[in-house]
Amino acid sequence: MWKSLIPKAFRQPSDPVSVAERQRQKAAKKAQGWNPATFFIIISILIGNNAIQMIALKRDMLNYTRKTEAKIALLREVIGKVQAGEEVDVERILGTGNADREQEWQDVMDEIANEQEALWENKNKKKKELARQKQAEEAAAAEASEKLRISDMSGPEQTREAAVRRPGFY
Repeated sequence: MWKSLIPKAFRQPSDPVSVAERQRQKAAKKAQGWNPATFFIIISILIGNNAIQMIALKRDMLNYTRKTEAKIALLREVIGKVQAGEEVDVERILGTGNADREQEWQDVMDEIANEQEALWENKNKKKKELARQKQAEEAAAAEASEKLRISDMSGPEQTREAAVRRPGFY
């Protein structure tokens, strides 16, 4: 009875036949080699994990967008009432004095500022890249026109530098 309580994997075999049998099973398992399905299992786990991460990111971005849009709508409403000359308790509506609501506003404003900075940096990077491409194109065009000018030269007015660059196979 006591032997049956211990799982088979953890039991110490008492007879030498079962030890030999276990060693043969291990050797047969090692000889089998790599299972070709293992690659597909690992890839499917990775793809599934990435899909779950993408869903979580999408959900977080949607929540962030809703939260910021709600805060911006509230600000627009308060500004509209103030501009219309209505009597508005701005402190009560925006939560001045309430630490939690003030922290929410601070977080939203920080996130919006960070997003604007990221957009600004991305826009500047694109402008710089376009300027670099334009300079590279202008340099290539200037070089091509110089080569064309040198190849059009003929006779005595051809300079030594142009003669060196010109192929001499004719």
